[in-house]
Amino acid sequence: AEADGGWHQSEDKPGGAKGVFGKAVVYADRPLQLTAGALARLHALPRCYYADLPAAELAGSELAAGQPLLTVRSDGPSADDEATARAAMLDRLHRLRAHALRIMHAE
Repeated sequence: AEADGGWHQSEDKPGGAKGVFGKAVVYADRPLQLTAGALARLHALPRCYYADLPAAELAGSELAAGQPLLTVRSDGPSADDEATARAAMLDRLHRLRAHALRIMHAE
């Protein structure tokens, strides 16, 4: 399943800066074992990019394909061309999603 992304151009980011913000829910692309090692690696990821992580107490359980795993989020500067800013943001979200799933697939 693809990440379900949201994106918007903001003139009111934290600190008053202008720019873009995007987030996407990452769904399990297949049944995933929530091992203690994988959960520890997920929890070591930068919280500015990764949120809504599975609790460490879930170690040993399985996440069914299609269930939400976590949320990825990113922000960046505004671009003169809205389409360019949106494309860059979606690309970054997809790379963050792929990284999280690689961690889960390594187990």
